[in-house]
Amino acid sequence: MTNERFQEILRQFQEHQSRTLEVKGKEYSGSKRYQNKLHNFYRMAEAGRKSPGEALEGVALKQFVSVQDMIRDMADGEKFSRAYVMEKMGDLCNYFGPLLLAVMEEEDAICDPSTTPDTGNPVFGE
Repeated sequence: MTNERFQEILRQFQEHQSRTLEVKGKEYSGSKRYQNKLHNFYRMAEAGRKSPGEALEGVALKQFVSVQDMIRDMADGEKFSRAYVMEKMGDLCNYFGPLLLAVMEEEDAICDPSTTPDTGNPVFGE
């Protein structure tokens, strides 16, 4: 794959992700009553008596299995549209951001949020 092709696919994927997250963000944050982008995930955690990170891990795992199934189907000769592949990969990636946020928020509750646990260095260069 050429660098130009790589950059074009990456750009298309990022644009797709941005549009999807904008739409889904409105759905996930609920009505005007709930202004938290992670509202649905916190409700999932509450309903399942899990942490938000654990709840999101389950959803991300479901998406990962879906991508694995698609890859296996492709290996068996099944063909999918570019839009379908983009959607499946996007669905998987869309849960990593909220998962990161939920895990970091949980960590903030029990750790010094200004440093990383392994090095003691500031998080994200802060």
